[in-house]
Amino acid sequence: MHYNQDNWKWQLVKFWPHEICRMLTVVSIAVMVLFVLVFFAPHVFIPKEEPANPLITPEHIKPEWYFIGSYQALKIFPNELLGIAFQSLFILFLIIVPFWDRSPSRHLMQKKWLLILSFIVLISWIYLTVWGILI
Repeated sequence: MHYNQDNWKWQLVKFWPHEICRMLTVVSIAVMVLFVLVFFAPHVFIPKEEPANPLITPEHIKPEWYFIGSYQALKIFPNELLGIAFQSLFILFLIIVPFWDRSPSRHLMQKKWLLILSFIVLISWIYLTVWGILI
């Protein structure tokens, strides 16, 4: 078959609707097979374990390293609600800080209080993370 430079457009398959419909068919079949396997044979995918007790946290559970500082801060407060409120206020404070300073200068070294506050937060987070890892 010789390549005809003038009639190449008739050989192309349109992306819509042909390719999109083919892709949707493949994805739909894959999702249906997965649904049938998980719904009718859950023992294949979910190992047998003892039922979870929502009132007791197992001792071996630890969060990922980047959440250990927050987890340790929650353990410091006597009330969980107080710990969550403290962390929420802290995040709100971090959101407000860029809008708080209205000075035309943008150089960090000219904002000593922000630099000191940033170091205090960083050192506190590192301290809580190391403390959470060692306990």
